[in-house]
Amino acid sequence: MFKTDKTMEHISIGSRIECEEHIATVLYVGEVPGTKGIWLGVEWDDPTRGKHDGTHEGIRYFKTEYPKSGSFIRPKKAILGRSFVDALQDRYIMKENDQTAASEMYIVSKNQKITNVEFVGAETVNMKQRYENMYVSRFTNLVQISLRQCQVSSAGEIGDAVPAVEELDLSRNLFSSWCIVAKICGHLPVLRELNLSENRLSLPDSLSEYAQAFFKVHTVYMNRMDYSWEEIIRSTQMLQNLRQLHVCYNKISTVSQLGHYLGQLRMINLEGNPVRCWDEVLKLGELPFLQTLLLNDMKLEGIKFSDVDFSQRTRYFPKLESLSISDNNISQITRVERRGSELDYLRKYGKMWRQSGGHQDPQKNKPSEQFLRDHPRYQELIDMYGAPEDSELKEESTALKNSLISVMLECPHLPNKAPVKKKLPVTMTVQKLKSLAQRLYKADPLVMTISYSSQKMLGTDINMESDQKEIGYYSVEDGDTIHINW
Repeated sequence: MFKTDKTMEHISIGSRIECEEHIATVLYVGEVPGTKGIWLGVEWDDPTRGKHDGTHEGIRYFKTEYPKSGSFIRPKKAILGRSFVDALQDRYIMKENDQTAASEMYIVSKNQKITNVEFVGAETVNMKQRYENMYVSRFTNLVQISLRQCQVSSAGEIGDAVPAVEELDLSRNLFSSWCIVAKICGHLPVLRELNLSENRLSLPDSLSEYAQAFFKVHTVYMNRMDYSWEEIIRSTQMLQNLRQLHVCYNKISTVSQLGHYLGQLRMINLEGNPVRCWDEVLKLGELPFLQTLLLNDMKLEGIKFSDVDFSQRTRYFPKLESLSISDNNISQITRVERRGSELDYLRKYGKMWRQSGGHQDPQKNKPSEQFLRDHPRYQELIDMYGAPEDSELKEESTALKNSLISVMLECPHLPNKAPVKKKLPVTMTVQKLKSLAQRLYKADPLVMTISYSSQKMLGTDINMESDQKEIGYYSVEDGDTIHINW
């Protein structure tokens, strides 16, 4: 143990300190040969702030997790923290030197002369009581409390001072253990939302003993706490009524188990964790009530549902309504590819849409609720591209589907490029023909137009205007020439 002259607080291994607005954990207290006095060996929360890993001139004093996250500092530079109660008073009540304090009350005359007012005897006592009651009233009515980065390290004498608090932000403070957080939350009987982000909290052995302190908490933020998934699951033994869980930018790379207390979870935010493998994410698909899943910036390398092919409904994520998956290592889909896939989707389920009550006439378009549940974006795609025509939805014989025609592709814009002979299925859509032309001529399909000329109608170009229609719809035949323009 080492006691600082500055704060008269005890520093020990595991203490959390602040220095120049940066937070660290004390891993060594003692002398360093060649110097005078006591040093603190610390590991910074910011792993780039330090100079070494706890080794100095060949001697190891402590061990850091990252190679450059350790430093030695003098105890006088360390801020050791204060109680929740002290921070609360500083943030939410008026100081004794506020203008409205009783000792500084004054009146202003007509000529702007200021005269101090002094209360004596019983009036002084009554005035003080009124101000004390006002302070108490401020605490009593607080519903939201934010003490972010307020150097809180202990609870203090809270009592029933803040009985109405529903949302509490304790992010980036100097707590060292969940035990201290539980002492605070145990005095907040209606607490619903708790933010503990950017703290380094050790987990107690008897986790269930602290569950009562968080009994009504349903939303928890534990971002940037350096936790693994196993530590997240252990912490849920204290958080038994979770509905929303934010665990961004931790050390989660695998999802080993779901635990007992995630069963009622509606939303989980895993942004910034190095998961990479979709199979790990798929384990969350067993959560029966999960509605929102945020997977941004996780280095995911692909999405695959092993239980079904792309056209079927997976059994995973039965209640999922919202998925956010940007900034991953998944192949980017171009505008052209997306448009083509959406048009294919319209055609693929067009017959089912019509059978359920869908119609090209907006006044008659009344697809069933079941269809809309199964295909929630279908109407949106109709609004974008138009409804599929009945002629596009007719079943064709196997012979027709498999038939190929031999055509010439030419581009008037590139006269030096020789025409290309291709065999195309008559069932190829104009959209897919544009994708083929994009690869051949490096042209933008969004501004591309396609027509064809037939040996049977010399001198006539027939425009193929609808991307959704098959080239067979336009009666393209063997020997015809398709013209690519933009």
